[in-house]
Amino acid sequence: MNLRPIPLLLLLCPLLAAPALAETTVACHCFQQRVFDPSSPRAADAYLLAATSNALLARVFDVPRRDLVKAKMGGTPDPALWIALHLAVKSNRTSTDLLTARQKTGKWDSAFDTGGADPEQIGPRLTAALLAGAPDETLAGLVLAEILLQRLKLPADQWDPLSAAESSRQEKVASLLLSAATGRPPARILQEARAAGGSWGLLFQEAGLLPEALEATWARLLDGPGDEETRKARKME
Repeated sequence: MNLRPIPLLLLLCPLLAAPALAETTVACHCFQQRVFDPSSPRAADAYLLAATSNALLARVFDVPRRDLVKAKMGGTPDPALWIALHLAVKSNRTSTDLLTARQKTGKWDSAFDTGGADPEQIGPRLTAALLAGAPDETLAGLVLAEILLQRLKLPADQWDPLSAAESSRQEKVASLLLSAATGRPPARILQEARAAGGSWGLLFQEAGLLPEALEATWARLLDGPGDEETRKARKME
């Protein structure tokens, strides 16, 4: 994988638009609550959703979570990270190059123009969306779908209802992890988290999923048992 330049994303943060900087800084600030508290059941939800999504991104692209967190706190939008890391694997451009070109042109065309990306390898839906200039949030959602369907081998009958639901990418990721841990359909997990009296924190606690074990859990799902022993343990955000 061509992912060595990921720490340089920190240097690119000032290049990104100010609204993205403000939004991402808020989303990635030092979370006040990181564990479930029955007296304030939703207080840890923002942290658990962010940590679960970061753990998946880190695992799939073999990037330290701390680098992802620092990049986002510096202003790199979360959708742009998903897109740039994915396209870097599919082309001969680095994630840093792709983000720089995206800032200059407003598009991800450099992955194709000079990056040697193979549209067949990227897939028809994502390629069409990239060339059509779809919003980054849409593109990041397509990247997530490819990861889940190709790497996680998620059945379409589980992904389709969740994909159709009006929910954030982070909520979809958390629903899938909790589904794997509990055996309940991911769409049902989403409903339970949003129901009155429910919360993500409560569901994580009931499933026995601790924040420090999120990446190892994704590892078992993506790579199978035993593979985690070959990797260095990563620190929490």
